[in-house]
Amino acid sequence: MKKLIGLMTIIFLIVSFLLIISCAKKEVIPGYVGEPIHLAAKISSPSDTVGCTFKWSFVSKPEDSNLDVLSFQPTSRNFNIYFVPDAPGEYVVENIIYDPTGKEKKKDTFICQVIEATPTEEAPETVTAEPAIPEEELPMVEEEVEEAPAAKVIYEEKPAPEKKERIVAKGIPIVSGKYTIQLSSWKTYNGAKKALDEVKKNGIDAYIQKAYIPELGGIWYRVRTGSFSTYSEAKQSLKQLQNLLGCKDLWIDFMRKDYSE
Repeated sequence: MKKLIGLMTIIFLIVSFLLIISCAKKEVIPGYVGEPIHLAAKISSPSDTVGCTFKWSFVSKPEDSNLDVLSFQPTSRNFNIYFVPDAPGEYVVENIIYDPTGKEKKKDTFICQVIEATPTEEAPETVTAEPAIPEEELPMVEEEVEEAPAAKVIYEEKPAPEKKERIVAKGIPIVSGKYTIQLSSWKTYNGAKKALDEVKKNGIDAYIQKAYIPELGGIWYRVRTGSFSTYSEAKQSLKQLQNLLGCKDLWIDFMRKDYSE
């Protein structure tokens, strides 16, 4: 009887261990050598970022990689960052959030699987891969919004009418298989630059995309952030950004090519 109980105990421990390993399995983020991989700190509420600091580091990387903490852009202390892999293989990246007293508050790891890019190769799928979404079926965030730019700052000009822009800007060439998040859109570069500087104060790695939209009067400068391989990844970051910036007037779009005159 004692032997039977001991055997059952061992079996129970083995099954429990396997369940723990299965639950702890991380989603793999795909990437190509020479192309940036964008990562964002995971938060569950806006309080996770109040007075907090962020630290990014490599836990492991391929033997041929020369990347270090200085490879994170814009810096390893930002809320969201990107790095450009220089060798194929697995990159394990760690993010730690510290509270205002310097105490560790939250820790997450990101597993990035990088391969060499070839002209005929399609982007690799993640563990939770989903079918491509035709542009005309791209989900939209249809929520009531306030008349204010994402950074809550009043400028000399107003941003583009967001809902109308989504409809009339579909003719801009897309970057296949990539999604991004639009924060605001401006008629002048100076307006976009001011908005860009404001969101960067929140640790957001944003950029300006020049677009030609004749229905809205010509050239517009769109402030955007992120490059996501799936819509679900972009949607997760969208919610985090809405909480961080305190603004719902953000939306997901395909990445689009800059207008060149």
